[in-house]
Amino acid sequence: MSVPTTQLKNVRFDDRDSYRKTNRAKHVAKLSTQKTMAVEEETGRPVENYLMARRLERGEAPKMPMHLPTAHHPEGRQNRKAWYKTMRSESNREF
Repeated sequence: MSVPTTQLKNVRFDDRDSYRKTNRAKHVAKLSTQKTMAVEEETGRPVENYLMARRLERGEAPKMPMHLPTAHHPEGRQNRKAWYKTMRSESNREF
């Protein structure tokens, strides 16, 4: 398994003008991303949905996080957006 990394060697905290020299680092990062995407095909929505359904069926879904209580919802409410993101990332990692 390979993990793409990007090193921004041209940027330094002690040099105020160094951010102008980051074009090379951005270009290298862009080329690296393109190369990675060409090698590893992105998982499509149907595959993600299948993997999520399989985890739900097995009872391996993460616990639904809750929003903090407010005046309109004193008992809190489900944070489905965070749950969905967690579920998708964990399902794809499993694949």
